[in-house]
Amino acid sequence: VATLRERDLFLQALIDAVPDGIRLINEDFSVAAANKAFCDQVGLAPAEVLARPCYASSHRGLEPCVPTMVVCPVRVLKGEAGPIKCMHTHIDGRTGDALAVEVIAAPLEIPTRAGRADVSWVGA
Repeated sequence: VATLRERDLFLQALIDAVPDGIRLINEDFSVAAANKAFCDQVGLAPAEVLARPCYASSHRGLEPCVPTMVVCPVRVLKGEAGPIKCMHTHIDGRTGDALAVEVIAAPLEIPTRAGRADVSWVGA
C-alpha cells in the first residue's frame, strides 16, 4: 500500500512540475487528475477540480460544452485518433476573468486488469 501511495505522489509531483495546465479527463467528463498549474489557472483547489466535471472547472458550465460552439476534446477524441489542438476560453474562479488558452489533447489508453480504459489527456 505504501508503494502505491508513493507512486501516486510521484506521478502527481511529475505533472505538477509541468508549467502548463494539465488534466486527465474521462469519457464521462469527470476529471481523474489535474496539476497545480491548471488549478492555479482556474482559481480552484485540486480537490475542487477533481470533484467537478471538466466543463464546470474550466468554463463554469453546468453541462458539457455545445460541440457546435466550442471544440470539446472529449467528444472529438471519441471519433478520432488525435491529437488535436484548439483554442478555449477558461474562466478564473477567483476573478471571473476570461483566460485564452491553447488546448492540446490526445487519447491515452490506460491498461487495467479488466481490459483497457480510454482517457483523454488534455493540456491547457
